[in-house]
Amino acid sequence: NAEYGGQCLVGDMKFFCSLAPATIARRQAMSCGSADCDAAPWTHAQLARFVDDELFARYLRCLSDVRESALLEEVRQRAQIEKAAAVEQARKLARDELAEKEAVNVYRQHIVERLLNLACPRCDAVFAAFDGCFALKCSQAGCGAAFCAWCLQDCGGDAHAHVARCEHRAADAGDRYFAKPEQFEESNRVRRTRLVTDYLRRSVPAPRRDAVLASVAQELADLGVVVAI
Repeated sequence: NAEYGGQCLVGDMKFFCSLAPATIARRQAMSCGSADCDAAPWTHAQLARFVDDELFARYLRCLSDVRESALLEEVRQRAQIEKAAAVEQARKLARDELAEKEAVNVYRQHIVERLLNLACPRCDAVFAAFDGCFALKCSQAGCGAAFCAWCLQDCGGDAHAHVARCEHRAADAGDRYFAKPEQFEESNRVRRTRLVTDYLRRSVPAPRRDAVLASVAQELADLGVVVAI
């Protein structure tokens, strides 16, 4: 090698010791120390002819250390990749879980606000008072809708005619327009059960029905409503 006076310096222990780690790390074998040299690395047999046993053993240990370091680095990089993938997967699961909870909450709100609450069918004003007459009239300013207490159907300006022949009217209701408070409660329990069941079956995707039903379990229990899907 002209850079070193045309002499092979592999046999020089001092030169070899300083050269080995850098060149082995770069090429995974012992080769010329010049960064610009593209000559093939020396084989183990070639090195063994020029260096003593102790130095050759040190070379093999150095080669083993370099390869072990490269393997450890590969393992570290792979672990980082797997960790990044696991973090992204966890984030995706969290996003999916949040989206699922939001979707379930939309169905829940509809059931509670639109199906379980007693409300005017025209303006959605919630009411609780019941005086015995099933021909109701909304007291909300600007509404005044007349509706049936048996089924909550909007009957325009007067609900009496509809109430007298409502298909949901209790069979044991003695009067055409009046009934007992417990009959009012029972009719609404049956109505709520029917509405919630139909809504779950027709509007809620099958995979979400159990979650939606669980989200309104307490409200249903408080009203005595039992839904089977």
